[in-house]
Amino acid sequence: MEETQPGTLILHAGGFGDLVLAASLVPLLRAQQPGAKITLACRSEFAALALLYPDPPDRIVHVDINPYVWAVPTNELATETRLLLAQLEPGSFARFYSAELRSTWLGPIIAAHVVAPENIISNLPVTERAFISSMLRRLGLRAARLQYVRSDATIHELARYRRLAGVDGDPAPLPWTVAPDIADVAIAQLASLGLEPARFVACFPFGSPSTLAKRWAGENFVRVLKGAQARWGFDTLLLGAAAERPYLDAFAAELAEEGVTAAVFAGEPYEFSVVAALLVASRAYLANDTGLAHLAQAHQIAGVTIYGGGTWPFYAPWGPQSIGVVAPLPCFQCYWDCAFGRAVCVERVDVEAVERALRDVVEGPLLAPRTDALERVTPAEATLIALAGNTYHQAQEDRSARLRAIWRLREVIERGLARAARRSQGHSRGNDMRSGIDGNA
Repeated sequence: MEETQPGTLILHAGGFGDLVLAASLVPLLRAQQPGAKITLACRSEFAALALLYPDPPDRIVHVDINPYVWAVPTNELATETRLLLAQLEPGSFARFYSAELRSTWLGPIIAAHVVAPENIISNLPVTERAFISSMLRRLGLRAARLQYVRSDATIHELARYRRLAGVDGDPAPLPWTVAPDIADVAIAQLASLGLEPARFVACFPFGSPSTLAKRWAGENFVRVLKGAQARWGFDTLLLGAAAERPYLDAFAAELAEEGVTAAVFAGEPYEFSVVAALLVASRAYLANDTGLAHLAQAHQIAGVTIYGGGTWPFYAPWGPQSIGVVAPLPCFQCYWDCAFGRAVCVERVDVEAVERALRDVVEGPLLAPRTDALERVTPAEATLIALAGNTYHQAQEDRSARLRAIWRLREVIERGLARAARRSQGHSRGNDMRSGIDGNA
């Protein structure tokens, strides 16, 4: 019987755009361990995307837990985590990678379960350590030895994946393609919507509901798309998830009021391939910093992305013929926990700058990705913004420290109650035995 070579396990609990960029990691790891099977564990709603990778993983494990939304470890979470761990056989992996930009408690838990010789993980937020200790105890696991690969504040996600894989140099990501039969489906879909290939702008005006601050104002998109129709005769195709359908329809109605011809395609997860083909059929894209913007870049579609500072420059433009427009502020890298209650950085990106960028990508030639950084604050404003941001995040760290202290106290209390219950049971059994002896005497 042929012995199976231990494989490689990648965990990525990030979003749609993260999974697009993570496609570059698979061939890097495959080259390091030829013949080893690669398993990708990712959130269920994005799992179908991995099937479109230029070099897809050999196995995809659906993760029904979003580890970023759990604030407190609970027995319910432990039960859900056991269901995930049951899909991963201990000892079957030579290497485990927790590949997220900001790793969570789930990476160390999986590492403890699969007991791979090597467990490679991105920097772990300190706020997660109490969480991890609690979950290990609830699951009956011992902590694994982790190898941390440190990143820095200026490195792009594609470069971070290379660093995670231990690869030198700057190899270009493999190009994504669309199957001919799927391209035919997209052309038929466009015809049903009254659109012609290469005669429309693909626009993604919304994005993840968890980061509403990333969204550029709708009226700004209307002005740019109205200008694109006036200048080049381009119609608009609004793209998004099925859950966004009511918002996309409402936005299409706004465009119609301004005389812009617009159609809507709101895709289900199983339609990622059709969405990709619709992007390929477009003349250009216009987007917030969303997963679809990265999918467009993976297919080398020309376009413009409006950026804020939450995670800049980790997701900066990287595809050929793509331009990112950003208004730098000293509070960048807040991870969208904004000190001002709204994204001032996104608001400072003006319509005229985006129109210029779209004109450049349409009328070209533009080959390499480009960032247009806008100077939109005075030195005095920059000083005030930096002070406000630092004060806010110090307060947030203080709150997190208090929460960690509460977790530790809760763990101590729970362990004390468990010991007391065991002692009580022991006394009860002892009393029962003595009663039996006395009764037989």
